[in-house]
Order: sequence, then C-alpha cells, then structure tokens
Amino acid sequence: DNGVINCDHDSASAVKGTHSNFIAQNDGIMNISGTGAVPMEGDKNAQLVNNGTINLGTAGTTDTGMIGMQLDANATADAVIENNGTINIFANDSFAFTVLGTVGHVVNNGTVVIADGVTGSGLIKQGDSINVEGMNGNNGNSSEVHYGDYTLPDVPKPNTVSVTSGSDEAGGSMNNLNGYVVGTNVNGSAGKLKVNNASMNGVESVEINTGFTAGTADTTVSFDNVVEGSNLTDADAITSTSVVWTAKGSTDASGNVDVTMSKNAYTDVATDASVNDIAKALDAGYTNNELFTSLNVGTTAELNSALKQVSGSQATTVFREARVLSNPFSMLADAATQVGNGLAF
Repeated sequence: DNGVINCDHDSASAVKGTHSNFIAQNDGIMNISGTGAVPMEGDKNAQLVNNGTINLGTAGTTDTGMIGMQLDANATADAVIENNGTINIFANDSFAFTVLGTVGHVVNNGTVVIADGVTGSGLIKQGDSINVEGMNGNNGNSSEVHYGDYTLPDVPKPNTVSVTSGSDEAGGSMNNLNGYVVGTNVNGSAGKLKVNNASMNGVESVEINTGFTAGTADTTVSFDNVVEGSNLTDADAITSTSVVWTAKGSTDASGNVDVTMSKNAYTDVATDASVNDIAKALDAGYTNNELFTSLNVGTTAELNSALKQVSGSQATTVFREARVLSNPFSMLADAATQVGNGLAF
C-alpha cells in the first residue's frame, strides 16, 4: 500500500498474516494507536517489509507496549521482518521489532526514531539476544541486506519523518540502547539513531564499528550526529568494536552525540613480544588495504594471533614492503589467504 492506514485498537494488528507465503509491504504511512497494538505481524514464512513510515502512537500518547513489526512464535527460518523506511515510536515501553519464536530474519536498513519524553522503548524487545541485521542493526551489523524472495517495487525510500514534542526532561526509565552498534561505511558515512532520554552506557555500552577503514588510510576519523536527540547522556561510554581503534564520544552544542575514532599503534596493543617487530613494520606502513582491515579484531588475544600469521620467512617481505611506502603491502594483501583472525602469507 502507498496510501495511509489508520488503526486505533488495543492489542490489535493492522496487518496480520497467519497463513503460509504471506507477503505484506508498506510503501505509505501507517498510523497505529492502542496499547499493545502491532502494525505488521506475521507467522510461518511471512515476509513483512516497511519501505514507508510506521507511527506507533502519536505525541503524548498514553498507549504503551506497542510493536512495529512482529514475528510470531510459529515463524519459520525464512520468515522476514524488514524496515527500509522509518518507524517512529511515540509510546512508552514500545519497540520497533519483536520475535516471539526462535528463528526468522530481523532487518533494519532504515531509521528508528524514539520521540522526546518516551521511556523504556528501543530497537528490539529482546535486546541483543536477537540479531538485527542491516545498515542500522545491532551486534555490529552495518551492511544493507534483504531477505525477501520476491522483487520489491522500484520506489524511492522516503525521507526520515520525525514528529516529536514534549519536555526534554527524562522521566522514569531511560530508553534501552543495549547492543546498539553504530555502523560505519567505506564512503565515510555512519548510521544514525534518533532517540531521546537515552544513555550510551548500560549492560553493554553503545559501540561503533570499523567499516570505514576500508575507505581511508587516515588514523583519526570523526563522525557527527551518530545519535541524535535530547537528554542523551554518557557519550564518553561509547566504545570501539576493535581494540586497534579507540572511540571518543562527545555531546555537541545541539545535544547530539559525535564520535572520533583514533587508531592505536599495533605495538601498543599487542602483548606478545614475538610479534613486536612485525607490529612495528605494520605501524610504519599503515594504509587501507585488506591486510590492515583484517587486523581490526575485537580483543588483544585476537590481534596477537593475527600478527603471528605474518611470521618467519614472510617477515622479510613485510619489512621490505613497509619501506616502500608508495604502495605498502599491496602484494601481500592480494596474495594473502584469509585464516581465522588474520591473513596468512
């Protein structure tokens, strides 16, 4: 549908598919109200796609417990709920997604906006225990994916629609950002989350990944407005998904969260003395090829292991390439075989 659907009913679903091979796609606007209401719900192998705008309630609503897109308990592994548009959450204790069973694909390539004054709401009701794929997913996911096995209409994605009002003061619980990872891209862009009354700290702090490193050899890169909204706290709690990079979050004059990523020297991170010379050579020849992106691992132990892959007689090549800074490591990266947490030569 590319028009408008208005539905106001407690514990009701505006669009619900209970049979096999059910497909529903929203290209318009869904205005949904009612405590426990669900705009798009599917079972079995349903495929639910939002390319438009879903509004969970309206500004100042007293409705709670709303869900934007839901997979029921009997959903199968090929079931899909996918947001390529915008889901605006105006209701407390409400979520863009939920999965009542154990399988199915959850995808967020679009934008989730949690309105000012809303508390207890978030991306997915189950937190990071359920994997949300897509450009603005959780658990480090930042690549656009689509699981629909039918051809989507070739229509432009709508601009983000965000209608918010109310006080900037936080009341009650803060919104839950546990498991949220800011995805960065080769072209230097980054995913954006719009939410008010949220802390970047929690059981798991907000993280930012290193996808941008494939597109630049810079060792300091900044991203503005990765989280936008009011009453955003603990920006300095944001961490990097890789020990090779340090994230420094800050709040700008508008109250939005910016992040600067700074590369650490491999010699400062690695703890195994046997890889110190290799680490020095890599620091001297740092660039943005596959060798270096493969080293953006999560832990010190993983970095030690990856650096050990560059060892023995192959080390001579590494040192030689480090001195030829006009094209460092290009031959190594092209010839390398990916193994475990690094490249073998």
